[in-house]
Amino acid sequence: MKKLILPVLLCLSSAAFAQNGALSALESQKYDKAKEAIDKDIADAKNAGKSKVWLVRGQVYEAIANDANSYKLDSMAAMTAYEAYQKAAEMDASGKDGKAAKAALTEDPKATAKPRLYYGLLNQGISKYTAKNYKDAHTLLKTASIVSPSDTLAPMYAGIAAQLINDNEGTKTGFQKYLDNGGKDPVIFYSLANIYRQEKNNEKAAEILDKGIAANPNSKDLQNEKINMFLQSGNTDEAIKNLSAAVDKDPGNAQNVLNLGILYDNAAAATSDELRKLEGETKKGASTEKLLTDAQDKQKVFQEEVMRLTAAIKKNPKSADLKRQLAQVSQQLEESKKAVAEADQKNAQAKQAAAANTGSEAKVRDLQARLQDQRSKAMSNYNKALQLDGNNYDANYNLGVFHFNEGVEVKRSVDAMDMKTYATEGKPLEAKAAGYFKQALPFFEKAYGIKKEDEAKNNLMQTLNILKQIDKDNAAGYETKLKAFEQ
Repeated sequence: MKKLILPVLLCLSSAAFAQNGALSALESQKYDKAKEAIDKDIADAKNAGKSKVWLVRGQVYEAIANDANSYKLDSMAAMTAYEAYQKAAEMDASGKDGKAAKAALTEDPKATAKPRLYYGLLNQGISKYTAKNYKDAHTLLKTASIVSPSDTLAPMYAGIAAQLINDNEGTKTGFQKYLDNGGKDPVIFYSLANIYRQEKNNEKAAEILDKGIAANPNSKDLQNEKINMFLQSGNTDEAIKNLSAAVDKDPGNAQNVLNLGILYDNAAAATSDELRKLEGETKKGASTEKLLTDAQDKQKVFQEEVMRLTAAIKKNPKSADLKRQLAQVSQQLEESKKAVAEADQKNAQAKQAAAANTGSEAKVRDLQARLQDQRSKAMSNYNKALQLDGNNYDANYNLGVFHFNEGVEVKRSVDAMDMKTYATEGKPLEAKAAGYFKQALPFFEKAYGIKKEDEAKNNLMQTLNILKQIDKDNAAGYETKLKAFEQ
């Protein structure tokens, strides 16, 4: 019996010796020796089945992870420690070793210090990040945020590392955990919202931005990003609403006031296009009605002529000339009938389109009122921006464009007139257009004086050329200014 017991005792003594060797080296901070001993122990199948061995392995590798000078032994030591502690806890769920392993893995909500393993994971994660090994950095930092669930630093860097390897899910997880734990960095809100925007989830992006603005009420970048999001999604009304709130909060911010003017200006351009299209459809209906009436009038003339010639032939049946005229007019009558049929079809189609667009006249009035309001607010905000910063290039340039476009719109109606209409209505409207171009001129001049941009120069020269043509009394002065650009 003694011969049977002896080998067992020797085996147990060997396991204890290996563990003690690793622990002894660990206590002496001889981490290379401790690593060598515990690695050898784990390689033994019998020892690898003991929770104590895995616990010691976790302790050894945790120590390596927390000593920068020992990173060369294993730059991922913290992950090895994490996995070893997990193994020990799993093998000895309710025992002493298992409890010790769980303690190393779990943050105590009542404790002020984080688990030592957390710092090992964090430090090695940052080391990997610095070396631009973002994949391993993400693994380490993500695990650090698991060990310390209340942390903000590890999940933030985990999200950044994931972002650098185009791992959107990892980025969202890290950044969201950072925010859930009370993180307030506006860059993280911005980046997370941008990912949701890329995924076409504007609702979630807006939610993130709103939380970011609430946490950082003075962050202009977050406010502008939300406005840009609405603009890119075609939601100009929401963009105006959000920027108006920003202007109300900070009325002295010239850039916000200018941007609000631009939003109203862009909205006015869209409304103008919609109005022009609707007015074109209305005019089209009126023109088809007139086309039908004109065709019917011609048909009636030919019918009456056929009747007159027929009666004349009865009185003079041998007249070859009358018969020739009757044949010619009869052919014209047939052609006029076809013209009436075509005009009637076009008119019916126009009426059908008009019926589908019920209330078009009321809609035109609504669009006209909206356009006037948008233009008024655009100009008002441009002027406010100039009051705050008279040398703002964009404010001067945009006001020039605003008045120039007003002149173009009036001039377009003048150019579309026939000679008869122009004789009675053209001159006053031409003078009105000239007035708008004159208003645009000083803003373009000021803008070009602030910044020698080609866009300002081209618009300035174009305005001078137009004024030279329609404001004859001052043509010489405009010509002098134009020649100055040639020198």
